[in-house]
Amino acid sequence: MKSDMKKNELIDDLCQALTFLFQIRDDYCNLISEEYAQNKSCCEDITEGKFSFPVIHALNSHPHDSRLSDILKQHTDNIDLKREAVHLLHEFGSIEYTRNTCLKLVNKCSELVGKLEGNLYLGMIINQLAVIFQVPSEHKVE
Repeated sequence: MKSDMKKNELIDDLCQALTFLFQIRDDYCNLISEEYAQNKSCCEDITEGKFSFPVIHALNSHPHDSRLSDILKQHTDNIDLKREAVHLLHEFGSIEYTRNTCLKLVNKCSELVGKLEGNLYLGMIINQLAVIFQVPSEHKVE
């Protein structure tokens, strides 16, 4: 019985880590992914004025710099303003912070899968989710 409770806790922890990974990874991809840049959803979060994970980090780490929040308030489709916003996120270290957070979540997910006696396919899915983080963000679309 105690073993089942421990396993349930591990499963809950894995679900929570995967949830965070999916959401933060999506925020990251929306801003830097070449695939996103090839279609009209490029930086859509900026157009929507969304307070995504990297945006929250930037605003918290540079509270007296209003340039990013000014762009977000415009809900702009202007590609130059979107590029400026992404540039600011790089400048403020928010893209790299987001990347590092996702890599920590990937490691946590992999560790939890291992504690649950492993699952080849789930491990493969987690590894595939991590592929985008293998190329440093400074080499991605900006």
